[in-house]
Amino acid sequence: MQGQTSVKEPRVTISQAARIVGVSPQAIWEAVERGTLKAEGPPRQRRIRLSQVIAYGVRNGHDARVLLQRAQKEINQPVDWGKLAAVVLAILGVTVLLELLKSGQEAQKEKTAV
Repeated sequence: MQGQTSVKEPRVTISQAARIVGVSPQAIWEAVERGTLKAEGPPRQRRIRLSQVIAYGVRNGHDARVLLQRAQKEINQPVDWGKLAAVVLAILGVTVLLELLKSGQEAQKEKTAV
């Protein structure tokens, strides 16, 4: 597409992710170790996609607007905030869907056990 530039989704450091979510860097490292957040790169240069950080914060009860405001302060590059919001919603939608499937399977097991 002529005249349009592609804006890559920003990736943030562990420290930036912690400031955005309002938790300690250790809490972010633990989320990475559990697989709740996916970090890319070598250990001392790990980066996390901003959409994952925002979704992680929302899943843990933080206000999305506050998270986005903090992210804007941390990111020093152009961000397509509309596209980012769509990715966050997709991540959260998949999470909700998986939880619904899991609870449905548990309910089915309870019915067959009775």
